[in-house]
Amino acid sequence: MTARDGKRRDAGFTRRLVLATTLQGAALAALGFRLYSLQVPRQDDFLADSLNTRTVTRFDAPTRGTIVDRFSQPLAGNEQSYNLMYYPKAEDEDVNLNRTAVVLRAASLIGASPALTDRMVDQLDVGVDVVRGQFRLLLVLTRAQYDTLLANGIEAWPGFGVQEKLGNYGLNYKVVSGLAQEEAAALERIIALLDLDLADQRQISRRIVEAKQINTVGGVVLAEDLSWEQVARLKARALDLPRAEIDVSERRSYAFPGTASHALGYVSQVQPDDLIGDDDRLLRRPDARIGRKGIERTMETSLRGQAGERLMEINAYGQEQRVISRKPPTPGRRITTTLDLGLQIYAEQRLTEQEISRSERARAGAAVVLKVDTGEVLAMASHPGFDQSIFSSRISNEDWNNLIQDERRPLVNKCSAEHYPPGSTYKMVTMLAALEVGVDPAEIVTCSGRTEVGPQTFYCWKREGHGGMDMGEALVQSCDSWFYEMSQRIGPEKMAEVAGRLGFGDYLMIDVAGEIQGVVPTEAWKRAERDEGWFDGDTVQTSIGQGYVLATPLQLATMTARIANGGRAVRPHLILPELPYPAPDLGFDPEHLRLVRRAMYRVSNAEQGTAFATTHVADEALQIAGKTGTAQVARLSPAERLLMLDDIETLDYERRNHGLFVGFGPVDNPRYACAAVVEHGNSGSLSAAPVVRDLLHAAIAGNSGDDPDRASDPDALVDQGRNV
Repeated sequence: MTARDGKRRDAGFTRRLVLATTLQGAALAALGFRLYSLQVPRQDDFLADSLNTRTVTRFDAPTRGTIVDRFSQPLAGNEQSYNLMYYPKAEDEDVNLNRTAVVLRAASLIGASPALTDRMVDQLDVGVDVVRGQFRLLLVLTRAQYDTLLANGIEAWPGFGVQEKLGNYGLNYKVVSGLAQEEAAALERIIALLDLDLADQRQISRRIVEAKQINTVGGVVLAEDLSWEQVARLKARALDLPRAEIDVSERRSYAFPGTASHALGYVSQVQPDDLIGDDDRLLRRPDARIGRKGIERTMETSLRGQAGERLMEINAYGQEQRVISRKPPTPGRRITTTLDLGLQIYAEQRLTEQEISRSERARAGAAVVLKVDTGEVLAMASHPGFDQSIFSSRISNEDWNNLIQDERRPLVNKCSAEHYPPGSTYKMVTMLAALEVGVDPAEIVTCSGRTEVGPQTFYCWKREGHGGMDMGEALVQSCDSWFYEMSQRIGPEKMAEVAGRLGFGDYLMIDVAGEIQGVVPTEAWKRAERDEGWFDGDTVQTSIGQGYVLATPLQLATMTARIANGGRAVRPHLILPELPYPAPDLGFDPEHLRLVRRAMYRVSNAEQGTAFATTHVADEALQIAGKTGTAQVARLSPAERLLMLDDIETLDYERRNHGLFVGFGPVDNPRYACAAVVEHGNSGSLSAAPVVRDLLHAAIAGNSGDDPDRASDPDALVDQGRNV
């Protein structure tokens, strides 16, 4: 090969090298441009996509507001609680066995019982179905039920559907938004069409709530209220528990479990009805609780607070790596009640300890103490009460059955949600009505022990009769015959009008819901409610608080407060206001009220008074005024009436009369009003009067409601009350 040939070859190689290098450079430049165009101009879009795949949003529950008494003594608060959460993924179709194994492993670590383990697995299945888009409400339907639902157009009902697979039929549910009312109506149709029993209805309702909660936060509560030891074991095995997390939340606690349980209420799990019309995402947390009854229910929105948010980065196991951003929750509002904790505790203990016979104590009853000038409720005791804390977690079937099967009905607030015939405590209504129609207080009515009204004979409680009675003495000795006679002059409409002014037949509570109205009978009421005409005998019975008259202990206490304060329309309330509520004048003649108060004083402090033996004390500072009442609950035979006098224990408990008493004190400057009912206590003077006496003495001696020095020791008044 010549030199020229070599040069030609080198030149050709160089050209090819330059071309290859040029092409390679162009390719690299094109690739670089493409990478730049993908990453730099659209980096925000890709960053957002990246965050969506690596981050999750968790809603943080706020601290529920505390509830305190008027001296800031804690009544309801919160304590830290640890829950085991699991966050399933819809795409995990191929790891079902592994997912179940994770839950079983967690159940073993916390020492779960077989029943709890089964529930944890069931909760897991619910959660997975929800994030996939639907889940089973009823696992098995008959073919006839399946066809019925299809024929009625279930596929068009929001949220619901049916499924057939391998000859098995099921009722399914899918979470929908903004159609709560339509969904509720559809559920009612399903229940009616399938004729579901109560157990199935409860199962469906509970699972719908769980579905909505899971759909919101993407997690399932597998176990609640874990101990620190259980949490430590789970944390130590965290890598073996993918997508499982320990959630730190708060559980409602009560400083004195069982105390003021009806006034405070309680919290429990969210139910389907709670979600209708309330879009608060807090209610859709798997561990959500909502107020039931009392202050917890009425002040739910204020107590609940507002949810916070955490944007978190998680790893492939679903475990938190870091918090990217956080919006803290807003705590609920603190509620200051009108209650005096010491007096409340004492009231509940007095009801529990009150004797109703030689060997029996009160099984059930109620007592209310009010400030007469404002209507503030210092004590609201309903016996028996219940431990509110058992509702803060999942209440056991045993605890629930014990509550609802107890014939004493511990869940009912007997102060405001139970009514009783007021008996002779109603005679102040009749006395004021008589004065307003012009009856002379000095007019004498002779009591022979019986009164004829038309074809009927009505008996006084004192069968031999009281003899000549004027108005005041009739109240002092509770002579029925005087009231029988005057009722015919007064008439039912006037008695009803006066009763209404004193608070009967009305909803009185300003701030807390849950009370009932009671009954003040009139001719129109009887026609509307019983489709019957009014008889003279109805007027007679009404005048002594029997017949159709029904009143709550709260209404009886309110009546007493209005008489004691000079006829101002105070209304009871449980939440302490910044300024007193207005109390307009009720229009009673001050002299009429003075006559009534004087007679009530003599009931307790004159020897012939029906409560003298059980309420009179020599210390004028502690003397009270009051009125006894005995409410008949069954028509007794003459032999049974003798048993009531001779040996009450031999008469069936349910057939015994209720005992009632109302009172106020101090006499010269009334500050407190009290009413008590002892169910089947037989005699108001023997069963209810001692309770009211002791509560008023304790309130007077302890300066209840106004002595901040007692705030440091809520039990001080209990001890003080016993020593009065």
